Amino acid sequence: MSKSGPPRTDAQPEVPARASLVLASLIVVAAVANLNLSVANVALPAIGRAFDSSQTALNL
Repeated sequence: MSKSGPPRTDAQPEVPARASLVLASLIVVAAVANLNLSVANVALPAIGRAFDSSQTALNL
């Protein structure tokens, strides 16, 4: 009885050397983008008052 398919290997898949660095960089980028969005959302009412603008105009 024979099995078809690729030969079985017990070796673990190789992890790229800088995988943790790439992951950390992506997490930092996502955090900075989220922080930027939060700051903009907090500042929108003050920006609207400074330019005498409505909330609808600010959302555009």
